[in-house]
Amino acid sequence: EDAIRLVRQAADSGVASFDTARAYGDAEERLGEALKGRAVATVTKLAPLSDLPADASPAAVRAAVDASVIQSRAALRRDRLDCRRAAKRSG
Repeated sequence: EDAIRLVRQAADSGVASFDTARAYGDAEERLGEALKGRAVATVTKLAPLSDLPADASPAAVRAAVDASVIQSRAALRRDRLDCRRAAKRSG
């Protein structure tokens, strides 16, 4: 309850985006509960694909990605997920 209250307070105070991941335990569910009805950007990362075999077909990878997105949307209570461009690495 404290985490949900803090996230709601942050959103109500002007924090415009939140970042989470499927791998962070129940973080997506908690954010979904805290942010329902609030117009904020919600960015998440795919579930780890490490369960797929190294020689997984493109179709299997696509299916795993699709499943992760569907699960994240449901947990976050969002019709869509927001994206953020990764910073370009130098070097």
